Amino acid sequence: MIRYSIIISNMGNAKINNQFFLRMNAETSGNIPYLVDNLKNNPQTENGYYERLGVRYSQFARLDFDFRKFWKLRRSNFLAFRFMGGSALPYGNSDAVPFEKSFWLGGANDMRGWRLRSLGPGGYVSTDNNYNKTGEIMLQSSLENRFPIYSFLLGSFFVDAGNVWLRRPSVDFPDGEFKFDSFYKQIAMDLGFGLRFDFSFFILRLDAAVPFHDPTHPGHWFSSDLFNYQHAILNFGIGYPF
Repeated sequence: MIRYSIIISNMGNAKINNQFFLRMNAETSGNIPYLVDNLKNNPQTENGYYERLGVRYSQFARLDFDFRKFWKLRRSNFLAFRFMGGSALPYGNSDAVPFEKSFWLGGANDMRGWRLRSLGPGGYVSTDNNYNKTGEIMLQSSLENRFPIYSFLLGSFFVDAGNVWLRRPSVDFPDGEFKFDSFYKQIAMDLGFGLRFDFSFFILRLDAAVPFHDPTHPGHWFSSDLFNYQHAILNFGIGYPF
């Protein structure tokens, strides 16, 4: 496995009011053993792939980025923005990206109106409470207004938007594939409020978010059925989400 990471940031300078952070990652795996197997003409299984110690190895490429921007406003208010995305491509000896290298959303640090790994892929409508939904393409963005309340207690209003998609149609996840002409209709959105307890040496966070656009409800940009306290999701975390 080969992995490259590039980080560009000016957050080390506390005197700058407008700070940013950018991380880009590139990763690939399985190319060297696949090349060796091809050069040596090693035998393939009856399904047409190579193995190591009786196990089919993965071959894929993965790209992702994470951009963050922070504006210092008046009266100790901050505006924080995040935009991240990624894409993973299986090839050669693989038909699918390994589960741990796929993308997922939901939980305390991105789509806070959905539980961990419960969003997507695409417009797929789940028939059960499946919390292992992943995809090969991911787009997500968040915008937060962070402000002081009293002493060590801070607050935040935020909105999250994003989803994950598959590269190709799947019988297991109907309507889960990425389409350029319709993916924007499948961007899930939530709105929430958070409390941050800043104890200097660490920050304890409590966020409550309510979804107001669900891609599994096509034709309804704003769903009044979803946007109520009964569908609020509580998330606990240590530190800021980004």
